[in-house]
Amino acid sequence: MLKTNKKNIFSRIFYFKINKSAFCILTLFFLIALGFIFAIAYQDLYQIYEVYTIRNNNSTELVQPNEKIKIKYNIPISEKKAQSSFSIYPQIKGKITWERNYLFGYSKVLVFAPEKYFDENQNYSIKIGDVESIFGTKIGNRIYTFSTVKPFKIVDTYPKNDQKDINVNPEIKVTVDGIGDAFDFNFKLEPSTELKVKDKIEENGQTTYIIDPVTQLGQGIDYTFTVKQTYTPNKKAVDTKTFHFTTLSPVEISKVLPEDNDQNVHVKRKVSLAFNKPVDHQQVENNFSLMPETKGNIGWKENTMTFTPEDKFAKNTEYKIKVIGNIKSTQDESFLEGDKEYTFKTRDTDQYPPQPTWEPKYKEGKYIHVNLGTQTLYAYDNGELIDSFLISSGVSAFPTPTGDFKVTSKVRSARMSHTYGPGNPNNYDLPGVPFVLAFNGPYTIHGTYWHSNFGTPMSHGCVNMYTPDAEWVYNWAPIDTPVVIE
Repeated sequence: MLKTNKKNIFSRIFYFKINKSAFCILTLFFLIALGFIFAIAYQDLYQIYEVYTIRNNNSTELVQPNEKIKIKYNIPISEKKAQSSFSIYPQIKGKITWERNYLFGYSKVLVFAPEKYFDENQNYSIKIGDVESIFGTKIGNRIYTFSTVKPFKIVDTYPKNDQKDINVNPEIKVTVDGIGDAFDFNFKLEPSTELKVKDKIEENGQTTYIIDPVTQLGQGIDYTFTVKQTYTPNKKAVDTKTFHFTTLSPVEISKVLPEDNDQNVHVKRKVSLAFNKPVDHQQVENNFSLMPETKGNIGWKENTMTFTPEDKFAKNTEYKIKVIGNIKSTQDESFLEGDKEYTFKTRDTDQYPPQPTWEPKYKEGKYIHVNLGTQTLYAYDNGELIDSFLISSGVSAFPTPTGDFKVTSKVRSARMSHTYGPGNPNNYDLPGVPFVLAFNGPYTIHGTYWHSNFGTPMSHGCVNMYTPDAEWVYNWAPIDTPVVIE
């Protein structure tokens, strides 16, 4: 028995008597515990299981055309056995290699690389039969599945489908819901227009293509924009989408007065140009000319420019109005395409009816106003005086009816006759009366070839006009045009 100092606590702990039996029992328990731990470790260390397929981070991203498929095991496995039992469906040629190599043909990572490329939008299955580890442990058949890239979807475009009033120099944009080079995009614009991809922006999981037309688009044209998507490896078309848009309508001269080729214009007539949208007034004035050159003043009312001669036009003279193109709208980016020219010819007389002193009765549409006091016919359109003409109304014995009427019929030529009794000097028979507009039974507005005393009552109740004037009114006024006579 060892002697210890009972007062020394360390001596009590480390110095004690151990007999032989106790030692054997402790040793046996230690060995059992060690065996248990080894068994657990062996099961964990030598059991075969897969760590990942395709990507280290177990990402679920779709497989790219030429991407390698990787299957990693936790312990080295027999390359020969795994490779001999390897199959892929749908079948595709490829090459198997190994990574993380160990001795005797054992490796941890099987790598399959397609000989060419995987098909797009396809589900593949890899089957590997019994696999044996370097320690002799085995696992049975395993199937690994993966999916390849799918065609991208178009999530946004500019212009949008059926969008209107697009600038003629647009920056076209197409955004798809993916990033990568697995798919190519081709862009086409009809009517045929050359396009250039200016930029390709990849961010936030999307790709945006910015496309510029090489030349300016036409105005007021319906365009068809086609996006064709192909699978890059084999150039196979996988999707085609079409979009439609319409460019801005051009600036146009919607009305010119006097009308083009008018051969019967009053010498005191104003020239007016009405545009279909707001335009730069100064630019119009700079681009406007009238030949022979005539002094005058220019004024504006909304989108209509009016040129008023300081004196009057020369009689029996042909004039030419010219407007140089490229006049820009102040409302949008449209413009007047090309130069515009209009001609008119003045009458061979400088007689001119007086200006009206009343407000027009109708503010919408066309209407004819005949004033018997001034012996004048006035033509109005939307409350604006378009033209005025001297007339000859009925004499006192055969007055022209007054009131509100409408044009009821139109004939280009008619025979007019009436007999008041044998030998009556008021009898008449007039063949070929031109440009006849009936407004109240037998009462009409018409051209006159048997006198030229306009401005004085001369008729049997009809409204006589100088024949070129009557032709203008005949062409200008449709049936149902209001006729006011007072």
